[in-house]
Amino acid sequence: MTAPLQFFSLASSPFFSPLLNATAAAAVNPLNSLSINELQANDSLAQLLSNIVKQSQNVVNTAGPLLDLLFPATPTSANPVFQERLATSDNTTVAFATAPSGGASIGANTLTVSKLAVAQTNLGPAVPSGAATGAAAGNDTFNVLINGKTTPITVSIAGGDTNQSAMTKLSTAINQANIGLQSTVINSGGMSQVQIQSTNTGVVNGFTMFDVTGNLIANTGANTIETAPVDAAFTFNGLSMTSPTNSLSLSDGNVNLTLVGTSANPVTLSIKPNATDITNATLNFADAYNNLQSLLTTNLRFLPQIADLSSRSLIGPSLSSALTQIGISVGPTGALNFSPATITGAVTNNLTGLRNTLGGINGLASVAEKAASAAVQFPPSIFSASAGTDNTPQNLDILFLLNSSGILKPFILQKGIVVNTFT
Repeated sequence: MTAPLQFFSLASSPFFSPLLNATAAAAVNPLNSLSINELQANDSLAQLLSNIVKQSQNVVNTAGPLLDLLFPATPTSANPVFQERLATSDNTTVAFATAPSGGASIGANTLTVSKLAVAQTNLGPAVPSGAATGAAAGNDTFNVLINGKTTPITVSIAGGDTNQSAMTKLSTAINQANIGLQSTVINSGGMSQVQIQSTNTGVVNGFTMFDVTGNLIANTGANTIETAPVDAAFTFNGLSMTSPTNSLSLSDGNVNLTLVGTSANPVTLSIKPNATDITNATLNFADAYNNLQSLLTTNLRFLPQIADLSSRSLIGPSLSSALTQIGISVGPTGALNFSPATITGAVTNNLTGLRNTLGGINGLASVAEKAASAAVQFPPSIFSASAGTDNTPQNLDILFLLNSSGILKPFILQKGIVVNTFT
């Protein structure tokens, strides 16, 4: 027989170490001395412990979204629902907002918009498309000043170019320069005119154009301003502001605001918690928690070493009182009792209490997550091997000590502790 297994990692679990200490100290008897009933009992308890691990993992997974960012983060606390915010506008023809980062302050904000940000547009006069261009033949160079930077652009004009072909060459060169301008030639009714527009709004993105060699800009009228650039002007909670763009961030980047119209009448932007996500996350956690408690209530006598997962262990008088204050009661079997409307109401009337009671450092989701995490150190596959059906030499060596009759009789038959914990 090979040397007995060492149980250092498994013994670190508070749920399993008492069993393993007793097992390691017990006498070793041949595996084939086990009765059919003993093997069946062991298999049933192994399946039970596997189910407890699965249910515990569900508790860990569903508790994560409820854990508050104000407390030490855990791997499962990404995207906590108590940090989510919804932003609504009472006049979406003027503005609408989102609160993606979750750091926005809950409350109402007032907004008035006097001007929207506008991009500069230049539009040359319409001239006959097929007529010979008046632009000088050769390499015509012009400068474009935009955003404080001057960019020279050169266009080669041939002797036979028409107004349309010269404008097309001009537009192509501007677009290829990739300097924040978009140019096109408008052709209609045998007439052509060049249009140049900044791709970004605001005064800072206004531009000027002037000839350096040749006369292409002057000839096409490309420097004729049709629409001047404008910055957005608005007040937010009484504070006057301007912006080169109609899409901007406020409240330290926690609110994204999009202006779409003007109005002298104030618009109300409301920032609220995400009641739907909080309610759904609470329901998901409660389902997982109640399923685990049901499993424990039914089978705790077989596995006394996992009592730390039960409601009686997790919920003391202080937490029980806090749960009652937000409308959650604990039933005689340890199940959580409440309605979705109760949680939705608590989001409106007692958000701080709800957050602390569920996701705070001593909240139910927090303590349940920690206790359940200790029970899921070992995947359910650990408990899948059957001593009666999978007697390979390797498994026989592993199960020899664990499944000896000297262990099964006092622990499984009398105390109901599973010992088939290795594959």
